[in-house]
Amino acid sequence: MWETYLLASAYVLTVKVGVCGNLWAIGTVLRNRRPYNNIMRMSPSDRLRIYISILAIIDLIVTLTLISRIIFISTSNLNFDFGCRLNFIIEHPAKLASLTCLACISVERYITVRKPFNSEIRKQLLLIVPCVAVIIYLITLAALFIEFQAITLADNQFDCTLRIVYLSGFIARLITAIIFLSLLAIVSINYGQIVRHVRRKFSKRKARGYKVISPPRYMRQMTSTIIRVAVFHVICWLPSIISYFLSNEIFSMVTVSVRLLYNPNSSSKYLQNWFALVISWLTYVNSAFNWILYAAMNKDLQMLVRANTERRKRSTLSQISSPFTTKRPFYNSLRILHANSPNRKSLEDLTMSSSNSGFSFRYF
Repeated sequence: MWETYLLASAYVLTVKVGVCGNLWAIGTVLRNRRPYNNIMRMSPSDRLRIYISILAIIDLIVTLTLISRIIFISTSNLNFDFGCRLNFIIEHPAKLASLTCLACISVERYITVRKPFNSEIRKQLLLIVPCVAVIIYLITLAALFIEFQAITLADNQFDCTLRIVYLSGFIARLITAIIFLSLLAIVSINYGQIVRHVRRKFSKRKARGYKVISPPRYMRQMTSTIIRVAVFHVICWLPSIISYFLSNEIFSMVTVSVRLLYNPNSSSKYLQNWFALVISWLTYVNSAFNWILYAAMNKDLQMLVRANTERRKRSTLSQISSPFTTKRPFYNSLRILHANSPNRKSLEDLTMSSSNSGFSFRYF
């Protein structure tokens, strides 16, 4: 069936991009990290690189969970009673952590660029933001655990489904939806405020009489990049979050179902099943491509990598070109032989022939 190959190909491509890209981002940040002793004295770039490495690790986990879906759609006779719950309990907390980390990055960038408070308050806020994020994450994790208990097999024993029958399940689902929507709103609003702040700065310069007709190129590039990042997150996350507010059937199809196209009883909902699969797949796309937006396109990280690469090249060249470091071991062995040899003349002849061959030795 062509749907199987199309869906499996999309999943495999997403896994390849996400795994390779996030591993590259993790390795790049760790290889070019700067030593620091006090978190209060860390620069905004250092804090951002820490967030990028954490985001890459989380996104790597999210992308790897897509492998279970590939296995489910490739083997239709696989019994996955336990697999439904296992897939949910790994996938959704990781997705929540990814969106929470994106919200922290947006707040960090907004405080750094906008500077809404004095330096002392900003330092305190930058320390409070991760703590608040952890608290929000734990609250949502408890709500996800309540939803986890409602996961079971469908009536045909062919797919996963979510049966919420108790009030606690509906409340947990509402809490999860509100928090996911709030995190996405934080990301969008912060990036929107950054763009607004940059454009307002240019307008003030123009009003003070600077001879500037149009915004400079770097400003246009920066604002367009920020807008693209915000739009990308909204496209990937908003459809999935909207499904939380729809019927239980649609919500179950988006969040836990893995074999929508292979269910013989759902052929009448063919188009609806495809929409649910695409909406679910977009959240994986977000995790698979975050490394491009936050690591590959990060100019500060690029400059740091370039500087460290040049420094390593200079260090390697200096070691290769230094006669003292390259010829010291051979010279030391020669000194020992010279001290213990009874025939100094033959040893001097050896040193002279070595000098004529391109080596030089120093005697102390």
